[in-house]
Amino acid sequence: MRLLLSLLGTLVQSAHAGISQLGSSNSGVSAMWSSICAVMPCSGGKSTPALIAASVVKFLVDMIGGVAAAVLLYAAIKIIMSQGKDEGISEGKKIAMYALLGVVLAIISDGVISYLISVLQNAAA
Repeated sequence: MRLLLSLLGTLVQSAHAGISQLGSSNSGVSAMWSSICAVMPCSGGKSTPALIAASVVKFLVDMIGGVAAAVLLYAAIKIIMSQGKDEGISEGKKIAMYALLGVVLAIISDGVISYLISVLQNAAA
């Protein structure tokens, strides 16, 4: 995991340097990022493609967590509605297990993405 994070950090730094050079030489790119920053939340008026991508991914992970929670509720209803039949209970348990796995992964990835966003914001500042 640390290797992946360090590799991602290196890639983000080199991409940020390339974007900064591109934006400084081309006023159209700078104007494009200014208009994006006006629509999306920016950190102190500065925004990079990495921050925008991280914000989009964070939104998607939040949506996945919500869907996983809804599936967990569905599994509970399925277990209750099975009326003691072993087949319905085992199917509901299986759905609940995968939904719980989805919720746990969404919580973990939300923390990782929040950390990466803070690292990217500090690098952009």
